[in-house]
Amino acid sequence: MKASRDPPRFGAVRQYCTPVTREEFTGVHKNRKGNKMLIKAGVSIARLERNTRWGLRVVEDVFAAHKQEMIVTSTDEGNHGAGSLHYANQALDVRRPDEDRAAMSTEIKAGLGKDFDLVIEFDHWHIEYDPK
Repeated sequence: MKASRDPPRFGAVRQYCTPVTREEFTGVHKNRKGNKMLIKAGVSIARLERNTRWGLRVVEDVFAAHKQEMIVTSTDEGNHGAGSLHYANQALDVRRPDEDRAAMSTEIKAGLGKDFDLVIEFDHWHIEYDPK
């Protein structure tokens, strides 16, 4: 699955307060394909850099293809390591899916290409734009 290199065009995120999988989320975003992405309360995708937003669309497409719910749990807020690309708006965290983890991570890595890193953490995937 390959996404176009054009950056995504995200519309305004509508605000909701719907309890989902034991946490409250304030954002539900639908892209132009109709894929749905949940955004954890306090998290904003608005400040992500252009290439990172493009990468977010690749990840979103893989989640949709596997019929998995995508939840963005962190961008630039929260506590991250010193020098983290989160603070440069070039990284995001996505909750790991319940099923198809190995296949999905392989597809995401292939779709993102060599300029992105996907780090598998305990409960989430850390995705960062880090050109070599």
